[in-house]
Amino acid sequence: MSNPVVDAVLGFGAVLFIAAVLFGVLRFQELDRRWYSLLLVTLAIGGYLGHAARIVTAGGIGVNLGAIFVLCVELPMIGVVAAVLAVRTSRLLRAPDTGAEQHPAGAPLRSQVHLVVSGAFAAWWLVGDLSANVSPGARLDYLVPPLPVVSLTPAIDVLVGSVALALASGTLLVTATTSARSRWLGQFLSALALGAVLGFFFRVLTAGGIGANIGGGLVLLLGLPLLVAAAGALAWRTTRLLRA
Repeated sequence: MSNPVVDAVLGFGAVLFIAAVLFGVLRFQELDRRWYSLLLVTLAIGGYLGHAARIVTAGGIGVNLGAIFVLCVELPMIGVVAAVLAVRTSRLLRAPDTGAEQHPAGAPLRSQVHLVVSGAFAAWWLVGDLSANVSPGARLDYLVPPLPVVSLTPAIDVLVGSVALALASGTLLVTATTSARSRWLGQFLSALALGAVLGFFFRVLTAGGIGANIGGGLVLLLGLPLLVAAAGALAWRTTRLLRA
């Protein structure tokens, strides 16, 4: 059975362990762009396997169709991805200098775009659906109608969220261990926060409820203008640093 306290301790410990491993790897060896993507894929596979374990061991009434789908379809696909990852890793170990590219953290403007996007997806996933809990069949009112596909399958949601968090963590860790951290770390943290606020605002605007969406109204009237101003300030500061 699941114990909330044990689950919280294990989950928090896993996050600290992942952060420590990434920091150790990136601190003592400046990786090029190819290794960066492999780290992200590895972390995403681990995140998915944890979610798959939950589905396979879930109890229910009747046949566990989710477990059958995971075992027959999703796990073989993950196996193929893991095999490709192993082959790619082996090739890079044999020829580490062939085709080396600049690490994304070496391109500040592109890295900030990565952080805004990844922060938005990570916040969207972590916040979750904010719609009101109503009885089945009840009609919800929307200030902003949600997109046709607001949430995919739980497994894909976890995959998207874990990749977004990995991308953000990797970019920040690399920046924190380079000589340019004093100039760019603040910009990167601001870009990540901007993306996180954007993802949260999206959840608020598309939340269903009964009656007026007061939170969505505040986002439109106050939140979005402040968000645009923050984005403008971030762009202005980035321009000055690039020209310096």
